Amino acid sequence: MTAAHCSTPGAFESSDPAGTPPGRPAVRVRGGEIQELSPGTRNAREDSVPQVVRRCLFLFFTAFTTAIFAVIIHNSIQQFNDIARRISSGVGLPIALRAAALIDGDAFEKLAKNPDPRDPYYEKTRRALLRIKQESGCMYLYTMAPYTDTVHRFIIDGSAEPGDDAFSSLGSEEPIGEYDSSYLRTYAEKSPQFSRIYRQLAWGMLTSTYVPIFNSSGAVVGIVGCDFDAEDIHSRIVAHVVRQVLLLCLFLLLWFYLCRRLLGAVSQQHLTLQEMNRKALAAAEAANDFLSRTSHEIRTPMNVIIGMSELAQREPCPPAALEYIAGIRNAATNLLGVVNEILDFAGIESGMLRIHPAPYETASLLYDVTAVVRVRAEEKSIALQTDIPPDIPRSLVGDAGRIRQILLNLLSNAVKYTAEGFVKFSARATPGAGDEIHLTFIVEDSGIGIRQEDLPKLFQEFARIREKRNLGIEGAGLGLSIARSLCRAMGGDIAVRSEYGRGSVFTAELTQTVYDCRPAGDITGMTAKRTERKQEGFSAPEVELLLVEDLPTNLLVAEGLLAPYRIRVTTCVNGREAVELVRSRPFDLVFMDHMMPVMDGVEATRAIRALGETRCRTMPIVALTANAVSGMREMFLANGFSDFLSKPIDAQALDAVLARWIPADKRRAAAPAPGADATPPRRE
Repeated sequence: MTAAHCSTPGAFESSDPAGTPPGRPAVRVRGGEIQELSPGTRNAREDSVPQVVRRCLFLFFTAFTTAIFAVIIHNSIQQFNDIARRISSGVGLPIALRAAALIDGDAFEKLAKNPDPRDPYYEKTRRALLRIKQESGCMYLYTMAPYTDTVHRFIIDGSAEPGDDAFSSLGSEEPIGEYDSSYLRTYAEKSPQFSRIYRQLAWGMLTSTYVPIFNSSGAVVGIVGCDFDAEDIHSRIVAHVVRQVLLLCLFLLLWFYLCRRLLGAVSQQHLTLQEMNRKALAAAEAANDFLSRTSHEIRTPMNVIIGMSELAQREPCPPAALEYIAGIRNAATNLLGVVNEILDFAGIESGMLRIHPAPYETASLLYDVTAVVRVRAEEKSIALQTDIPPDIPRSLVGDAGRIRQILLNLLSNAVKYTAEGFVKFSARATPGAGDEIHLTFIVEDSGIGIRQEDLPKLFQEFARIREKRNLGIEGAGLGLSIARSLCRAMGGDIAVRSEYGRGSVFTAELTQTVYDCRPAGDITGMTAKRTERKQEGFSAPEVELLLVEDLPTNLLVAEGLLAPYRIRVTTCVNGREAVELVRSRPFDLVFMDHMMPVMDGVEATRAIRALGETRCRTMPIVALTANAVSGMREMFLANGFSDFLSKPIDAQALDAVLARWIPADKRRAAAPAPGADATPPRRE
C-alpha cells in the first residue's frame, strides 16, 4: 500500500510561543484543557458577565418579539392568500370558464391584431360577457391580449356599457406592472391561475381569476379576467391583525416586567455560579500543582535509584551483587511505570490530556517498540512475531510518544499475561481522506485470555481482572484505560476479543497524516543497522557541558551517565551560578534542572537568553526535570529551552538528546569503557 498523497516537508514546523511571565496566574478550563489567565483579564471577564447576561436577555427578547411579529405577518398574508384562492377557485373560476367558452380564439386573435369596434363579433361577444357579469355579480369581466412586454390591451370588456367609468374600450392599453404575478403565469403555464389580494391604483383591492384563450392551433392569444372586490376582506383581516398586535404588545410588556423581576434572581444565581467556578478553577490549579509536585517528589528519588543502579551495573561486581542490583532496578522501573500511569490518569481526569502532532519516522517508532518488548519476551522465552508491511508510509505526522505509549502498553500486557507461546504484533495502513491514513495495530497473544463477563470491565480505571489468578503481576490497572483515552484523542479506539484460556487479540485504530509517502521498507533489515549503530556510539571530548542540579546524588547520577561520552562537565547547584558561568565562558550545551533554590531553571534560562550575546540566544539548553506531567514540555519550550529530558534519565533518551545537539564535527568514534584513560568530569 502506498499513500496517495505526500505532504511537503517542513509544513508542520512552527516557532515556539512567546515566553510566559513568572508566577502562577489564574487558569480556566476550556475544551478539556486548562488555560492560563492574567489577573486583569480574569477580573475583566468576571465584571463583564452580568452585562453579558443582560445582553443575552435583550437579544432573546428582541429575537422573540421579531419572531412573534413575523408569525403574525406570515399568518396574515396566508389568510389573504387563502381567502383569495377560495374566492377565485370557488366563484371566479366557473364564471371565467363560462366566459372563455363563448369566445372564438381565432376571431379573438384577429380582433386583437386589428381592433375594430364595428366588427359584429366584437359587439356580440361584449354583450354576452356583460350578461354573464350581471348574472354572476362579479366586479369586472374582461378579455385582454399582449401588446408589448409591459403593456397589454383590453379587447372585449364585459364589465359595463360603453361610456361608463368601468368600461374599457377596444384597444385600450393597460400597464400590467400593477397586476398580480398570476396574470403572466396564465400565459406561461397555459392554465387557469388565481391571484392573491392585491391593490390597483385605479380599481382598489382586488382578487382575480385568469383563464387562457386558445386559438385553433393551441396557442394562448389572450386571457379572460374575472375580478372581485376585496376591500371589505382586506379591512377585516387588517383589523384582525391589529388586534393580534395589540394583544402581543400587552403580552410583551407583561413578559418584560417579569424578566426585569427575574433578572435580579438571575444575577444572584450568576454570582453564586461565579463563585463556584472560581473555586473549581482554584481546585484545578491546586490539582495541577499537586501533580507537578508529586511528579517531582517521586521521580527525583527514582532518578537516583535507577541511575545509581545502572552505574553500579557498569562496575565490576560479584554475580550475586549484579543480580541484586538488577532486582533493585527492575523494581524501581516497575514502580516508575505505576507512577507514570497514575500521573497520566490524573492528567486525563483533570482535562490536561493533549496530543502534540509532529513528523516522525514510522519504521523508527515501530522498531523501538518491538525492540523494547522483544527483550521482555526473550526473558520469558516467548516468541515475538511481527507482521509489518514494507510499503507502510516512511514518515507520518502525529504524537509519536503517545503512540509508543499505546503500543508498549498493549504489547507489554500481552507478554505479561502470556506464560508460554507467542505474541504477534501486526500493523496495517489504509488511505483516508486527503493526506490522512488510518493505522491499525493488532496485538495477538496465546496467553491466559479473558472471560466474556470480564470484557466490559477491562478498560475501567484501576480494574484488575481475576486478581487471585494474577497475583504477582505488577500494575495499577490504569494502562488500558489510558491507552484507550489516548487512542480516542487521536480519532480512533481500542477493541478486544478474547477466548478464555486461549489468548486475546487487541486492535488499536487511529488516524495520522502522511508526511512522506515513500515506503518505509523492511523494518527487520533496519533492525540490524540500528543495532550496529547503537553499539558503535560516540564520544565528544571537545564538548563543554554545563550541568545545573541542586541535589548531589542527582549530580552524581548525571555525571556517571555522561562519563562514557568523555564530555567535559562543569557543575553548579542553582540558576544564579549558571547565569554567571554562562556569562563568563562559552558552553556547547547546558543541562538545566527545573526546581532549584535561589533561582529555578525557568528564571535562569530567561536570564541567559536575555544576556544579549548571540551565543546565549542560540546555545542549546535542555530542561532536566522530574516534573513530567502533561504540558510541561510545551511550558519549557515556550520559556526558551531547546529540549526536554525527564527524570529518571533514560540512557537511550540521553543518547538521543546528545546526538541531537552536539554538532557532528565534535563527535568522535565510540568511547572506550570508562577507566583510567577516560577523561573524568570536571566540577566547579
